[in-house]
Amino acid sequence: MPESIGQAPAQGTPMDPLGVLLGNAWKRFAAKFWTLAWIFVLPTVFIIGGQLEGGRKGLGGGVAVAGGALSLVGTLLSVAATVALISALARGTGIAESYRAGMKLFWPAVWVGILNMVAVVGGGAMLIVPGVMIAISLVFANYALVLEGARGVRALRLSRFYVKGHWWAVFARLLFITVIFFAVTAFVYSPIRHLAGPVAGAVASFIILICYAAFSTAYALEMYENLRRCKADVAAGEGGADILRRDSFLEACFILGAVVFAFIILFTTRVI
Repeated sequence: MPESIGQAPAQGTPMDPLGVLLGNAWKRFAAKFWTLAWIFVLPTVFIIGGQLEGGRKGLGGGVAVAGGALSLVGTLLSVAATVALISALARGTGIAESYRAGMKLFWPAVWVGILNMVAVVGGGAMLIVPGVMIAISLVFANYALVLEGARGVRALRLSRFYVKGHWWAVFARLLFITVIFFAVTAFVYSPIRHLAGPVAGAVASFIILICYAAFSTAYALEMYENLRRCKADVAAGEGGADILRRDSFLEACFILGAVVFAFIILFTTRVI
């Protein structure tokens, strides 16, 4: 079982059924759809603009630089947008207030993202299964950052703490929403692109991405809050100390991930 690696599982009550999570997520999604859509649109416009600008040929290096700058701004905004989406759904904030929360937590979110990436790469270096295991257990790190103020490694440990004992349930629920996304893409985007052309296909793809980003964030938030309720009694008792204990599996993932990135940097600099 995935929970057998690292700390002993902290048991709690079972998660809500899939239908309950989906229903609650849909209510959040529908209530805040336009706020979520505009939060998502802002970084996407910069990223697409950068790609279009950088792809123009025969106009000199300045165009490539401008395209790169737009893409960079879009990428940075996407970090703030991730926090903004969570804030909008959890606290009911508007676009401006959500982005203020995103900018306030920008650097902590970047650091959590780096730690998450290093850990997942390290898990993947142990072969595919440990990589999947650690990736699923860390999926709520950003939610711990935004909603509980947990920064750095503590955000990752909180995510691990909540998922322990529920790994398979979380995996199945995440797999379901992923399959739905690919099914919608296959049965909506592909026919539209084939029948109406690439422009219509691009518009359809953009709408699908907006809906998926908004709904999947609402869905993950429902799971996170559900897991917090499941672990409420455990966190209040001795089991809550799991958050502060050494996590040998997570530490091993960090070390292996750092080694992998060190080799990549060394190889890249030698080639250049």
